[in-house]
Amino acid sequence: MVCRQATGGIRRHIQILCEELPNRGFDLQLAAPEPLSISTAPSITRYNLSIGSGGYGLDILSAIRLIPIAQHSDLIYGHGVRGGFVAALTGILSKRPAITTIHNQPPDSRLARSVLSFIGNRCQCVIAVSHAIASDLAPTIPANKFRVIPNGIRSLPLLTDEDIRNRKSEIGVDLACPLVMSVARIAPEKNMIAAVRMMPMIWRTVPNAVLVIVGDGPNRRELEAEVKLLEERCRQIVLTGFREDARYLLGAADVLVIPSSQEGQGLVALEAMDARVPVVAFAVGGIPETVLNGKTGLLVPPNDLGAMAEATIMLIGSADLRRQLGREGRHRVEGSYSVSQMIEGTTTAIREALSTRR
Repeated sequence: MVCRQATGGIRRHIQILCEELPNRGFDLQLAAPEPLSISTAPSITRYNLSIGSGGYGLDILSAIRLIPIAQHSDLIYGHGVRGGFVAALTGILSKRPAITTIHNQPPDSRLARSVLSFIGNRCQCVIAVSHAIASDLAPTIPANKFRVIPNGIRSLPLLTDEDIRNRKSEIGVDLACPLVMSVARIAPEKNMIAAVRMMPMIWRTVPNAVLVIVGDGPNRRELEAEVKLLEERCRQIVLTGFREDARYLLGAADVLVIPSSQEGQGLVALEAMDARVPVVAFAVGGIPETVLNGKTGLLVPPNDLGAMAEATIMLIGSADLRRQLGREGRHRVEGSYSVSQMIEGTTTAIREALSTRR
């Protein structure tokens, strides 16, 4: 497998593949930049390979470096556009089949379209984690190369009332305060500033509501500056930074807010639904496939902060509605987004690609 430095959903996806594919009879080798915080079994060989940290010229050199490794492999599996490019090129140079999973909506640029066209023409299969991504890729990748395989997650035990008290106490939130949470990398496409700007609208109706933002990233300073503009209210916004246990904190929230301007699938929405936490999100990318409006959460028009605030206030004010949406969310995750379903689809794609060598 080949990937760039991965965070968030991509990292969790690769982690699951590293845990599950060896159980399906596959020997894995992972080529990625170090440090990549993924725990792998001793049987998985890791190679430190620079991908995505510079221009495509450096990625070409990475593909060349992979040739000796690829020649002792049966298939090259790339993740993301940059990883997919290296996988496709390595496949050509080593005369091995290649597949790629695209996790996020690609940028709309001539270079991106050219790279995606190259990936689509040279890979035996291109996996998209949502139909929204598949639709974005359709103009540049042949239809017969597509396979949509959503991310799957493992269900976790639900938090007890004591667990919720402990989680809130740990992050400094009073038990009586409604907890609105956002979990994401603090980057432009995640639009976390929108969550902060929404809070004054919520405070007019729910003055003791607290926003907790879990995550870190390149826009951290801009986010902190936005919080400071709220003056005395800034104490009602908690920035925890990156938390390895973010998923365990989710269960303490009353509402998960996803203000992203683009989302490939919205893995954090699945994690919230699994924790029986209702989701409020802008209806962008793959989110409407993951969150069923009015059934597992509430979707609002993109960038409409007023609508997002109203939906959040509605959920804060109705414990019955939160419970209803939470139950449906957990049921949807268990029925449609299991790890076993994701792995079954992935192993089928791998075996079909391997059959082209025969």
